[in-house]
Amino acid sequence: MDLVRLASWLRCPTCGDDLHAVPPLVIRCDRGHSVDANKRGYATLLAPGTRVTGDTSEMLAARDRFLERSHYTLLVDALVQAIAAVVGGPSGSAADAGPRFLDAGCGTGHYLRAVLDRSAGAIGLAA
Repeated sequence: MDLVRLASWLRCPTCGDDLHAVPPLVIRCDRGHSVDANKRGYATLLAPGTRVTGDTSEMLAARDRFLERSHYTLLVDALVQAIAAVVGGPSGSAADAGPRFLDAGCGTGHYLRAVLDRSAGAIGLAA
């Protein structure tokens, strides 16, 4: 996801104002609060000093390899069907530009990818 689109999805974690892209890798509100994004498009909205122990790249790679072996195909299919029922079908509503999906705490983004692959016009944010 590009920086402009990412900023349009988010609000400032400090004051709640809209965020705007400041290329190459900063997202800032009009009050001057800023969030850095990395080259892959990930931004951390946690307050400075917040201690978080995330997955290592090795852990994410192992999880991705496991999920790509189709162990959870039934779960993925059920998820896609449930979402399609809520948004009005695999293509979403014809009245808008397509559904938006937020996958918070997504790990590898495996489930979001499956939903986006089967939802024409949909866009997603993995957080």
